[in-house]
Amino acid sequence: MTLPMRSQAETLVLSHNDEELPDYIVDGAIRDVKEIRELGFPVFARAVVPKPALKAVVLPLQEPVNCGGVLVHPNDFIVADEEGIVAVPAERLETVLKAVSEKAQREKAQTLDAWDTEHDEKINSILRAAGVDW
Repeated sequence: MTLPMRSQAETLVLSHNDEELPDYIVDGAIRDVKEIRELGFPVFARAVVPKPALKAVVLPLQEPVNCGGVLVHPNDFIVADEEGIVAVPAERLETVLKAVSEKAQREKAQTLDAWDTEHDEKINSILRAAGVDW
């Protein structure tokens, strides 16, 4: 008789989908990346390793945690994609969302040529300030 086996990825995805969590952020390493991608569950981690986790520490839920040097509290707003992770404190969310919306509107109204010119000026200014002469 063969018993069905689950990878760490399958266990992670199945257990967290039951809780309706949108993604999983780890300030450490994960394994089974191929399987996680195939299951379509967003997981963000610092590294990939071929061995299982030690599970040596148990921490309470709904308490602040330090993740990547950032103190994250319950109810903070987290945005993550392949390029990075941002944690917005709950008490600043409305202000940040307004600023993001205004920036997006300005960028949408800007032509690619105008953006390119502004970007070049900004980069050149930073390089000149750093003493780079070309």
